[in-house]
Amino acid sequence: MEKKNRLRVLERELNCLMKHSKEQQIAIDHVDGPMMVLAGPGAGKTTVITHRVKKLIEKEGVNPAQILVVTFSKAAVATAGFRLFTSTA
Repeated sequence: MEKKNRLRVLERELNCLMKHSKEQQIAIDHVDGPMMVLAGPGAGKTTVITHRVKKLIEKEGVNPAQILVVTFSKAAVATAGFRLFTSTA
């Protein structure tokens, strides 16, 4: 349990330190309908998707069962799942 709490604290601190680009913030704030994120390696796609899903659930009241995220990378799936779990738990 202690490890889980430390992970939450680290995630919150990272979120406070991380500044999103204008384009990333537009994508995170998009709530009207589907969205596709296309960008090169290391551009922050997983971060954008994770923050958008979190916002949809926590601030827009969207049922998580109604959200579909598709990625073509097993690493992105694992990372996004971990980030969502630790930031909403």
